[in-house]
Amino acid sequence: MDILNELIEADIVIADISSYNPNVMLELGVRLAFNKPTIIIKDDQTKYIFDIGWIRTLEYDRAFMYEKEI
Repeated sequence: MDILNELIEADIVIADISSYNPNVMLELGVRLAFNKPTIIIKDDQTKYIFDIGWIRTLEYDRAFMYEKEI
């Protein structure tokens, strides 16, 4: 319940939907259901998701993603 409370009470949330992570989608749904300020981002290789495609989504170049060196 702590995560749910944090999602509802946060001033703003940034949701990166690039990986289609189910947890991110659920958290995004909570924010949208409560009509809370949310910024949605995705990389330029990820296709838009049909049911949230109408919501403004900021796009970034996948080449700028952090990659851990081995």
